[in-house]
Amino acid sequence: MLQVAYTWSKNLGDTTFGYVNAQTVFADNTNHRANRGPVDFDRRHVLSATLIYNLPSLTNSNAVLRHVAGGWESNTIVNYASGNALTIQGNNGLGDVSGTGTQGTFTGRPLRVAGQPCHLSNSPRDQWLNPKAFTWDGYKLGTFGNSSPGACAGPPVDNVDFAIVKNWKMTERTKLQFRVEMFNVFNHPQFRFNGQNLGFNVNSSSCQVTTSTCTAGSDGGSYPVDASGAPCKAAPTTCVALKGGVLAPGNTFGQPQFRSQSGNREIQYALKFIF
Repeated sequence: MLQVAYTWSKNLGDTTFGYVNAQTVFADNTNHRANRGPVDFDRRHVLSATLIYNLPSLTNSNAVLRHVAGGWESNTIVNYASGNALTIQGNNGLGDVSGTGTQGTFTGRPLRVAGQPCHLSNSPRDQWLNPKAFTWDGYKLGTFGNSSPGACAGPPVDNVDFAIVKNWKMTERTKLQFRVEMFNVFNHPQFRFNGQNLGFNVNSSSCQVTTSTCTAGSDGGSYPVDASGAPCKAAPTTCVALKGGVLAPGNTFGQPQFRSQSGNREIQYALKFIF
């Protein structure tokens, strides 16, 4: 017996339901659609399949063949779901660069880097998000980051369970059953985020201006610049954008906190007397 169920869906919203609290606000109160995107439980593809297969019972065969080769059955459960939507936020190290005074969850979002995917297939297995896909460099003051809500998909769920069963009929009403059940039979890691490690946070540069002993942004931190790209701390009214800002060594951005959400491979045995 084979049963298969597949669902394609798309769930959009103006806020994220998984982390709604008193700090969840609209980044731009004059344009709520700027907050519109896939919500955090949006999974585009969900597939479930079950297979139960009974081998011939060999009822008319001799007793030895019937007891050894007959009465076997196997069953499999396959689950696959594409990753849920992730919203990338962060801190630029310089405060409220949008100039709106709005503070709360998901209000500070960086820029997306054109041509860089959210996830690289050749990246380390525990580095799901591509740090090069986001930046604060070039962020225009008085605007909002273009890293939209739900811009990236998280790690998928792919799990296969398998069981094999041997039945021995003893009388008309009783039988003996031996079972071997394997959960996550291929031992695939099931990475998962839980609202953490999704912040693209950088520090402000200790050198906001270039001097004979210090170059602005030389430590990888962010700093404001004017229209010509020169540091503008000495003349704040001329500042129009941010420059610099790289992740500090050891930053855990894009690394799922949970290495498995369905457990490692488990194998269990059972001998059952059914009456």
